[in-house]
Amino acid sequence: MADGSRVCPLDASVRPAEYCPRQEVAASPFVAGFNTSCEQRVIVAGAPMTPSYGRETGRALGASALLGVAVLLVGQLVPVARTNPPVKTAIAWDSAQTRDLAYRACMDCDSNETIYPWYAGVAPGSWLLASHVTTARGDFNLSELDALPAFRRANLGQDMGMRIRNGTMPPADYAMMHPCAKLGDAEKQQLIAG
Repeated sequence: MADGSRVCPLDASVRPAEYCPRQEVAASPFVAGFNTSCEQRVIVAGAPMTPSYGRETGRALGASALLGVAVLLVGQLVPVARTNPPVKTAIAWDSAQTRDLAYRACMDCDSNETIYPWYAGVAPGSWLLASHVTTARGDFNLSELDALPAFRRANLGQDMGMRIRNGTMPPADYAMMHPCAKLGDAEKQQLIAG
């Protein structure tokens, strides 16, 4: 437009005021109007257009949510192995209570006696659980103690005791999902001693 006015580049269909009886366009050479559904807006020449941040944020959040749901749905197609090989070594616990503490806090990851919860079949929980079990069985598998080298077997009690004492066994995220796996100080000492 030669008169110095500016029209929003998103709307090429500028209509004069007579097509929209609800509002009038100011009769000035510095003002141009554009109309999209009989809602008249006026843009002053040189004035920046203000975007609608609320609407744009809502669209971005909606798109992100849809993308997240799509990723979770596709993630369900990724298989995760849930195996429990046979137990090769039985552990001689000092008491039934120590055995119960070990099963409560350790055996789901550090043995071949894993009890898989409901989320073991739902990604990403299945990935996290598979990672815990694979890592723990790789460090020391209480169901296959005979497979450990002699020097590892000799230091196993100290290694487990240190992990229980400093709180890395059971892992914090596992304990969060399994409140019964949290051990008190007396229970930790009993498990370390047993």
